[in-house]
Amino acid sequence: MVAGCLLKGTDLTANGTVTNDSPIPHGYRAHILVVDERGATVADVSTDVGSVPPGRSAPWTVTQPMDPTGSRRAVACKAGPAEPV
Repeated sequence: MVAGCLLKGTDLTANGTVTNDSPIPHGYRAHILVVDERGATVADVSTDVGSVPPGRSAPWTVTQPMDPTGSRRAVACKAGPAEPV
């Protein structure tokens, strides 16, 4: 889940949580999709989250520079896949 998303200049900062629905601990790679006004993805930003206990959630935060072309078109963030790593 993406809780917040801020684009300042060409730097994107996003935060949220990932939930482990598995019966065993997992680390996760959370993807944040940056979209334009049509909903088209202009960037896929990811961050790794350490071991998350079964049935629990863990917070994540990522700050990453974006390509200037993509940052001019970006209007929102949405949650992409969270894959076990």
